[in-house]
Amino acid sequence: MGGYVEYILNPILNKEFRLAYNGSHFASMKVAEFQNPSNKKKYKADAANCVCACMDRIDLLVIHFNKLFAEVDSPFKLCDILNYGQTLIDCIDMLAKIYEVPYKEKSDSSCFNEIGIDGNGTDEKYFKYIRSLCSVHPVETSRHQSYQGIESEWSPWIDVLVGTNHEVLHKIMAKDKNKVEKADYAIVVYRNDMELSKYIYVSLDEIFMYIRKRYCFLKEIKSAIEKKDIELANQLKGENISLPESFENYDLYLDYFVGEIYRRGMGDFRFELNEWKTILHSYFEDQVLDKYLVDYKNTIMKNIEKLHNGVQKMDFDFVTNFDIVGDSTSGIPSDYAYSCSKLVYLLPEWEDEDFLVADVTENHFYMGDKERLISMIDEVEVFKKEGINIAYANRLIDDNYNTNNSEWARVQVKWIEQFYKYPIDYQLSDWYVYLQLRILPQN
Repeated sequence: MGGYVEYILNPILNKEFRLAYNGSHFASMKVAEFQNPSNKKKYKADAANCVCACMDRIDLLVIHFNKLFAEVDSPFKLCDILNYGQTLIDCIDMLAKIYEVPYKEKSDSSCFNEIGIDGNGTDEKYFKYIRSLCSVHPVETSRHQSYQGIESEWSPWIDVLVGTNHEVLHKIMAKDKNKVEKADYAIVVYRNDMELSKYIYVSLDEIFMYIRKRYCFLKEIKSAIEKKDIELANQLKGENISLPESFENYDLYLDYFVGEIYRRGMGDFRFELNEWKTILHSYFEDQVLDKYLVDYKNTIMKNIEKLHNGVQKMDFDFVTNFDIVGDSTSGIPSDYAYSCSKLVYLLPEWEDEDFLVADVTENHFYMGDKERLISMIDEVEVFKKEGINIAYANRLIDDNYNTNNSEWARVQVKWIEQFYKYPIDYQLSDWYVYLQLRILPQN
């Protein structure tokens, strides 16, 4: 009988595949062909969700398999092994299809050594044949010509051979003694061209060997992903990214450049693009502020040039970690961390699909109750002079005014204003209040 007690599918294999997928710059961008449920036609779509589903399912199947193989206690255990085994194979085949990795041993028959009546049988065909008899089509197995010829087959039950002594069965099987001794199950099969039943002997040794072999195909798919990453990076490194001078205006260059970043597997910068454009199209009527803004715009454009060079060199680490716009509160003491964290209330919604730069840059002034705002800002100044604890003062202000996000952010700006060399204009719009923190030098 089989040595099933020792059978273990190594869960590390799928974990390593997942690490390779997560570490790849291009694997998640793969587009593959799928079937439309409504008309059965093929169509192309992003494959990332399918890949993640396959990896998650494989994780669960490996855990389940290692429990299933622990003991042979019923015919239904064999059905589970065959069914879940095919699901595991389907997951791996899907990954191979997506990443275009051919399974080179499709014609192999070394696990079951069953080439069938016509000599065209393979391990894959034989596995599907016994699965059909045991579980999928036990009363209508008719698609496996290599093993059943021109006759339909029907399977009434499966005998467990481990720990049993079926004397009558053993007499019938006498001519197949060698097969019986190695088998864990016997599939009973009826055919119209036989007076007695046909028996197919199933060894868990062979089944496990086949499933493990198909599972290990993950290694080849993983290697193919890693190899493709290197090839694509080298190829893209040789493809020049057009410079700003090639475009009618800088906005068109930025649109193109962000597309190149994505095409090269370096991330989706669409939201950053909205921010860059907003900065570059902003302006202050105050000459001092506008001078600082011009300097900041020059810095932004120089940083974009550095990013351009990093993308051209396919320097993933640089592109991932490089900060184009900078941190407006990097020099503020940690005691004011709460105040700094609320400045996001002033930012536009870069992620909004309907975002328009002009909606932000052309709206310069605060549209709320200005007298109420001035009163709040004045209270902060009083609390600061009196040395009142920030947290306590904030609670008092919020209780008194029941502030909205825009007002609350300005209250917090007032707390940190002392660290800047130029006073903040609170009556500008949310964006222009925030932008002052970006451009003004700190003490």
